[in-house]
Amino acid sequence: MTGIPTLDVLIALAFIFLIYSLMSSIVAEIIADLLRLRARNLEMYLRFMLTDDNKMRWSDIFGQRSKYKRDLFHSFLALPSVKNLSRKRLFQKSGASYMKAETFVEGVIDTLVRKTDGKTEVERIETGIKQFVDHDQDTAQHLERMLQKSQKDVQKFKEELEKWFDNSMERCASSYKQLVQWKLLIIGFFVAMLFNVDIILISKKLADNEELAKKFATLATQVIEDNDNLDSLKKDFSKYNENIQTSLGLQKVYDASDKEMETNESLKHSRFLGYLIAALGISLGAPFWFDLLGKLVKLRSAVQPASPASGKGTTEKEQNKRVG
Repeated sequence: MTGIPTLDVLIALAFIFLIYSLMSSIVAEIIADLLRLRARNLEMYLRFMLTDDNKMRWSDIFGQRSKYKRDLFHSFLALPSVKNLSRKRLFQKSGASYMKAETFVEGVIDTLVRKTDGKTEVERIETGIKQFVDHDQDTAQHLERMLQKSQKDVQKFKEELEKWFDNSMERCASSYKQLVQWKLLIIGFFVAMLFNVDIILISKKLADNEELAKKFATLATQVIEDNDNLDSLKKDFSKYNENIQTSLGLQKVYDASDKEMETNESLKHSRFLGYLIAALGISLGAPFWFDLLGKLVKLRSAVQPASPASGKGTTEKEQNKRVG
């Protein structure tokens, strides 16, 4: 298979990955909200910054925060400006899931100067840093170095704190992105099993049926044209899932091969591999497949030969009412 038919198969597969990635991402968002994963991840990196404890623990993701202690980290979290960032939940506050650099900087300064004496703000900051040496010596020394680097200028010290925060948040965002990918991989595998998204079997079906691949490509083209972003696509993903299931006969194949799988080990391994490949594709995320699908659709429009005039007057959009 060469030319347009091959491109149609690629577009069809990208479209299928997009729909099930979108489905998996919605499930992942629900789980993340229930477990407060984004808030916990932010809190963990704040702990890395404000204490000498830089170990990652399961309790950071699934456990409860320890009771407030008299250290810089817990004193910072106890500030009204930080506590007010928390979202109220049914049984407890979820913690801040996002924090601006200005909030962090002002919060650290407020934590350091609370209950300290001094003629100037710099003197109070120096005294505040010394108060936390016993709890977190390395962190206190790091703050002292930043104060010295800023030549004891409060404004420059705030700029140093902001740079420190921005660098840490880059690592925080990268860490959360990896966590999301692992979630999507696991969720994607279960979604693939639930809906029988054996990508190897689907690829064979599309490669053997050029008309089916073409109609899926037509559907994908309309989806890209009708949706500027993923948010507008979310409301229709269940309809597209039903379309995929019906058009590819995935449920029928699943039912028909159940008994055969009990005695055919190679079929089990083949299906497992198909599910695993589907999960790997899903873990790339819906934004990836949405962007790729848009590029493939543009390529198809650029290389597709002009259709000869016919009396039927059937367009691709008219064929898109039902794939299969």
